[in-house]
Amino acid sequence: MINIIYTILQLIVCLTISITFYSNGVKKIKNIYSYYKSFQEYNIISNKKILKMIVSMLISFELMLCIMILFPSFRLTASIVGMFIQAFYILTLILNYGRNISSNCGCFNINVPKYIDFKSVAVSFIYLYLFVIVLLFN
Repeated sequence: MINIIYTILQLIVCLTISITFYSNGVKKIKNIYSYYKSFQEYNIISNKKILKMIVSMLISFELMLCIMILFPSFRLTASIVGMFIQAFYILTLILNYGRNISSNCGCFNINVPKYIDFKSVAVSFIYLYLFVIVLLFN
């Protein structure tokens, strides 16, 4: 009975991550220029070629992650990739805390908010915590 509950809870966490990262990844593809300009405005990476590469990789990893997290054999890898992605976003948010990103379309659910406040940082930490849970209980 406990194994069934454990399996159901793990599936709920993985589905939550998958759905969130899929919907966010699709929005980032549809609004890729706004996503790129948001990162440019964060002033973390000044080299435009490197920034384009990082933005492309983040979107690709997020979409890859939303599929991998659903399969038990890939959950370890997906959770590690997810933790690195979240750590990057959290660092970016903390370094830009209190800023209003004017070039942001405001259409991204997590990690790239239009206004960076406590809530946006806390949500990113919650997703980091979800990846840690998947890693520990895999």
